Amino acid sequence: MLNVEGDNIILSALKTSEDGKGIILRIYNPTDKDSTAKLRLNFSHKEFSLAKLSEEKIKSLEPESDGYYSIAVPAFKILTFKIEL
Repeated sequence: MLNVEGDNIILSALKTSEDGKGIILRIYNPTDKDSTAKLRLNFSHKEFSLAKLSEEKIKSLEPESDGYYSIAVPAFKILTFKIEL
């Protein structure tokens, strides 16, 4: 379904969005060092966006040429993403 790669990156949530129109994905960096996550969605989707904890979209993200999304994850930070289906 999806690949999550990166040193010390933890997938902390995968659930249906509150509006029922997509999926919410949360990743977490539990360390005191910044890291980079590489995410690949192995299913059809309309949009992949960085979102607030409230699931409100902040900005749409584009994959790299290899199909992965490369995302900087600051130390001790939880990031939320909305996947529109």
